Amino acid sequence: MKRLGILLLVGLLLIVSNVTFAKEPNNDGIITWSGTGADFNIDKTINRNPKVLDSNGSGQLAQVNLKMYAYIPCYLKLELTGNNGKTIVESFGPPDKDKTIGQAISNPVDYCITFDNEMGGFVDQDWKSLGAGRNLEIAPGPDVFIAACDIFHVKVYSNDNFKYDVIAAPLDQNGGSNKLNLEMGTSGTVNGTYSTTVFDAQKTVNIGNGNPCETLQYYHKFRVPYSTTTVHGGYSGTVTFKAYTI
Repeated sequence: MKRLGILLLVGLLLIVSNVTFAKEPNNDGIITWSGTGADFNIDKTINRNPKVLDSNGSGQLAQVNLKMYAYIPCYLKLELTGNNGKTIVESFGPPDKDKTIGQAISNPVDYCITFDNEMGGFVDQDWKSLGAGRNLEIAPGPDVFIAACDIFHVKVYSNDNFKYDVIAAPLDQNGGSNKLNLEMGTSGTVNGTYSTTVFDAQKTVNIGNGNPCETLQYYHKFRVPYSTTTVHGGYSGTVTFKAYTI
């Protein structure tokens, strides 16, 4: 019997070596114990050591980036103002590569460019007036021109890249062989210096290029020569003010 008691004591000592005993508040015989170690891992296939506890902190992110698209319709406006009237042409896009969107206004009612010594009068090579009126008598010469009745103010706006051109050719006598060159002066201000373009043949002259949401404005004067080689009579032609997106 003594030998059995010794064996039991050894067994208890072996268990105690892996057990942590809690205090026994009232010595009522209730024992609470806990233990750690590989012997308590019920799933040997999962390595749960070392354990990592969650904590508050920065660095986590959940994010979605979406592209956005907006379409702004194209708009183009050409405003032509003379002494006797105003013409406004507006074009609303989008344009089609195979066709033109907008309007080409031809011959507004009672609105034209007239070259007459009683209206526009005579000017010299520098666009300075030589006089005007019914009773004014000036002989033809190399430095004498008959000015147009109006000075034209052109304003062009678009919310896209655009160009502004002037297209013209010499005036003629009803398609006859007698030609009358058209000359155009262009300036950014009405009282500024006018650069001169001579339409001695059919020409397209680029006056300016505009960036999106920019307004271009120009002033144009026109004249025809009154020289000793200018044949008397009536002449006619067409000038085109053209604005277009590019």
